[in-house]
Amino acid sequence: SGDYSSIGWGSLEQRVAERSREEILQYDIAGNFQLDKFLPKDWGVRLPLYAQISETFKTPEYDPYKYDIPLKDLLNAESDVTKRDSLRRQAQDYTSIKSVNLTNIRKERTDGAKKPKPWDIENVSVTAAFTETTRSDPTIENDATRQYRGALDYGYSSQPKYITPFKKLIKKKSKYWGLIKDFNFNPVPNSFNFNTSLNRKFTETTYRFAGDVNSTWYDKRFIWDRVYGLQWNLSRALNVNFNATNNSVIDEPLGPVDDAAKQIIRENLQNFGRTKNYVHSFSASYTLPLKKIPALDWVQIKAQYNANYGWSAAALNLDTLGNVIQNGNSRQ
Repeated sequence: SGDYSSIGWGSLEQRVAERSREEILQYDIAGNFQLDKFLPKDWGVRLPLYAQISETFKTPEYDPYKYDIPLKDLLNAESDVTKRDSLRRQAQDYTSIKSVNLTNIRKERTDGAKKPKPWDIENVSVTAAFTETTRSDPTIENDATRQYRGALDYGYSSQPKYITPFKKLIKKKSKYWGLIKDFNFNPVPNSFNFNTSLNRKFTETTYRFAGDVNSTWYDKRFIWDRVYGLQWNLSRALNVNFNATNNSVIDEPLGPVDDAAKQIIRENLQNFGRTKNYVHSFSASYTLPLKKIPALDWVQIKAQYNANYGWSAAALNLDTLGNVIQNGNSRQ
């Protein structure tokens, strides 16, 4: 896609003063590509790619520092080509976006009859993304923001298979033996999922005409999120669920990223970051096997328990105030 509008552009009902006072040139190229089409189909690999490049140039009619001088006249008066280009860049409002995303890279199951195993590579998917946004205007010399994202997902689920150890031992068909005969348990969880994602944003901003003052500022955020989930039918009557989320921060030193800063970042990554928030929830339900007792088979009793826990860390400059812990539970 592309767009262009000249100085003076506007609708018929607009007055002259209401029309555009800048020239705008913009283009955007984006595409989705299925790179797995270049691989053998029986591999079952899915490799989707999204790529984008975009630029926007906004050139004003008048010099942004001297409002009564047309920019064209100012550029024509400058004989030095280098200085002329520098004046044009200072006056323009420029934005550039470059992005590459590989989302949900995975291998699909090509053999439908094969029973899923916890160690199958088909349980795993990977995501990697990079976006760079660059901007400049008459006030900002350069504002560059780079965003990185990497994620790994694991998910396994299966149909529960209950083991009844006394079913073959007790041959009697009397319903009074049902409580023992139908005793069962499931040694394997129904499902387990895990997600971990790293998100890093690094912005470096340099201002024009700052003089002796530090003209370059940095904004850095590095977050590591981890999510866990477990569902387990321990038996036909007893079910449990557990979910947890951990939000961590990878602390970075101030200033540019040099060798010393990279070493600190690597050490913080090895320590899984500094936990800022942690929450988990647990639930369990149990249905009493009264149907196996002839005198009580008309009664239904179900017990349920829910619990939650949360922990939030104080800010580094307010750590003397302590952290916040909260929990709760309900029984029914």
